Amino acid sequence: MVCANISDCWSSSVDVHGHRGTPSSKSTLKACLEECESDQSCLAVDWESDNPHKKTCWKHNNAITQVVQHTEMGKITHHELDRACLSKSHFCSITKGLFYVVSVLFNLVVLCLYFYMVYFHVLYCLSVSLHIRLLHV
Repeated sequence: MVCANISDCWSSSVDVHGHRGTPSSKSTLKACLEECESDQSCLAVDWESDNPHKKTCWKHNNAITQVVQHTEMGKITHHELDRACLSKSHFCSITKGLFYVVSVLFNLVVLCLYFYMVYFHVLYCLSVSLHIRLLHV
């Protein structure tokens, strides 16, 4: 499986928007996209970059059959989320996290074995030294 970054799961179209979106209170594009990612029914968002008096983030929970060309250039961007890509991205994040935990535990086991060997080597050397002293007494 090829792991994707979450940002790769979004496709964007400038100067278009979908109809019947639900307004969101998110004030940044990043927060708007993250809200959609966490909402299992969200499939797309429209982001109005230059709209100080109205809602700027619009979530779409239904499949958008058509997007409409926006008349004011550079004011709105339509972002569509690929849910299959998003689930792969989350799976890869979990897998990487588990791999990290397993590697840390493995390193701890190796370190414990090393100290165990050193401890017994020291005990062996002490016992040999003590045995030699007792032989010379």
